[in-house]
Amino acid sequence: MKLFSYGDSWTEGQGVNPKIENQLQSRDERKQFRNERSWPKHLSDLLGCIHENQSLSGSNNNLIFNTIIADIKSGKIKSGDLIVVMWSSSLRDDVPFFPKEEWHVWGNNYLKDEYKFQWGISTSLTKNANYNDFLVTFKEFFIGELYTQDYYNIVNQNYILFIQKLCEFYEINYIFCDAFDKMIDNIKSNNDKTYNIDTSVYWGFMKQTFKDFLIKTKNPLVWEDPLIDIFKTPGMHPSGIGYRLIAEELYVFINKNNIFKYNQSSKKIKII
Repeated sequence: MKLFSYGDSWTEGQGVNPKIENQLQSRDERKQFRNERSWPKHLSDLLGCIHENQSLSGSNNNLIFNTIIADIKSGKIKSGDLIVVMWSSSLRDDVPFFPKEEWHVWGNNYLKDEYKFQWGISTSLTKNANYNDFLVTFKEFFIGELYTQDYYNIVNQNYILFIQKLCEFYEINYIFCDAFDKMIDNIKSNNDKTYNIDTSVYWGFMKQTFKDFLIKTKNPLVWEDPLIDIFKTPGMHPSGIGYRLIAEELYVFINKNNIFKYNQSSKKIKII
């Protein structure tokens, strides 16, 4: 069995040692340094298997979704392997009602008034300064007048169920969890298709994220900078200690639930 992990910076391992990470000039060097200290590495050690970290800092859920599909289609992932998906924030996805790659919010915390100053940084993706100013002001209008979780609940149910059904078809073991924003939250009954989701393999489904899990420890050392208040900082990452706790929690979850439904030899993957 091999472990494949998918996600954003929380899965890559960003924050394990910011001082060293910031000194590494190469993107590949930083990724390797982080991966070697990330929760997937700790989890693979606990499981006694090799692992491949397919995450990338800054990833959105659409990229995560398509990377998983590409790895299964190519035959990289075999029957009996284990996929662990730690979803990112829904707000990172490109959506059809915004210009492509020009409008971005990193997560739900950035919807709060005190973090609106960050919008200008995340919006400066064009060479037209006036247009960038417009995008910043439109963000405020969107959040105040147009934003609804309903849209993302519908999209995310489809992400989850496509990967679930694909893994079941190819007899690949899988786990879902949320990094810092819930994939499904405050869902309305007329949009609710969650009864199709196998919640026995979804850690914390609609109840908590791994950010919530680490906050509950009340230990500042689980964060990349223990001197900064997690409740006043929207983009904090776990520390090496935090990532180890995440791995241990997932290991307990695996042992409590029937995660390994398929054996390595149960089915030969047919490449599509």
